[in-house]
Amino acid sequence: MSLKVDNIIVSALEEIEYLESHPKYSEIYNDIAHEELRELLIKLHSNISESFKTMNSRLPTRSGTAHFWAEPSRTLLRCIEISENLYYKLKETDQPIQIDEYYFDLFRECENFLSLSGGSEIPSNMQKVNIYYKMPIYLLSNTIEIKSPTVNRSLKMKHFDEGSYAIIFKYKDPFYNKHFIVKKAKKDLIPKEIDRFKLEYRTLKELNSPYVTEVFNYDYDKNQYVMEYMDWNLHKYIQKKNAELTSDDRKKIVYQIFKAFEYIHRKKLLHRDISPNNILLNEYDDALVVKISDFGLVKVEDSQLTALDTELKGRFNDPALKQVGFSNYALHHEIYALTYVIYYVMTGKVTIDRTNKEKTNQFVTAGLNTDVALRPKNIQELKRLFTRVY
Repeated sequence: MSLKVDNIIVSALEEIEYLESHPKYSEIYNDIAHEELRELLIKLHSNISESFKTMNSRLPTRSGTAHFWAEPSRTLLRCIEISENLYYKLKETDQPIQIDEYYFDLFRECENFLSLSGGSEIPSNMQKVNIYYKMPIYLLSNTIEIKSPTVNRSLKMKHFDEGSYAIIFKYKDPFYNKHFIVKKAKKDLIPKEIDRFKLEYRTLKELNSPYVTEVFNYDYDKNQYVMEYMDWNLHKYIQKKNAELTSDDRKKIVYQIFKAFEYIHRKKLLHRDISPNNILLNEYDDALVVKISDFGLVKVEDSQLTALDTELKGRFNDPALKQVGFSNYALHHEIYALTYVIYYVMTGKVTIDRTNKEKTNQFVTAGLNTDVALRPKNIQELKRLFTRVY
């Protein structure tokens, strides 16, 4: 761990050095190598649990309220404050700490009534707290836990990426002996954004193409779903392999992109978020397979959930959308983005420049034409133009 992380941990420990740790909680964090961090989390966990255990003697409150004594009230509030500070301070470091979802919400609820002096008034209709005697309140090293249907235990997942709506985790299933991805909706999403997140899953679930990423199951309690793991996104692949890729290698990628969007458009969908980050690749011994992912902005016919108020982002989107608005996104805007991506695949460049290959210039000029009437009308036309010039 870095000195910054060490300092955050030691400072937090000093704030609660007067508190005792309860031995029955000591084994929960045995897998943490950092001695001070292990000590801190055991101390926080044990004092939070014992405080809630005391509070449970006053719960449930039903229609009335109840007094919560001064000492456990102070202890609980202090531990909650330190837990949240730890969460936010470590969030941007290489060692972020996750707080269990149930306890994260419980902390917020308790902060509304806990007091540092004179005890606290527990509000009405508060239920007994579930005490975690064997499960961790804190998950470390960019991990969350998932119950795998193939094994009778929790699997730890490592933080892999992050998008506008979701945090993305990666884990290895011991039964299948292969990696999977879990997309988990962020905590601060509003209900409409959660609905869009679910729409992305349903859209992917209904699609059946070797050129679209496969999804498996949705956990409605945690708002997360499992999907296949891919080795690369197109951006990282081109960055890494650009010097060694032949023209034929690049064309094989492009023709798979065409096949993917021929299928997507045949299903009357517009992806609306086309970029090298959302085009994924798997490397096999004898082939490179391309798949399209990230359907969070998908435009579905007659859907009330299609995001119309989305801010225009990314260099691969048609600049004309700034004038007409994202709600008016149409097929010719998708043609623009696909042309740009194909240019990136064929040249390895993200900045559009005239090249010394006139055929490349012809293709780019047609697909990015400011007069949308002069752009290829559909994927088939764009594909025929590509075949002609390459």
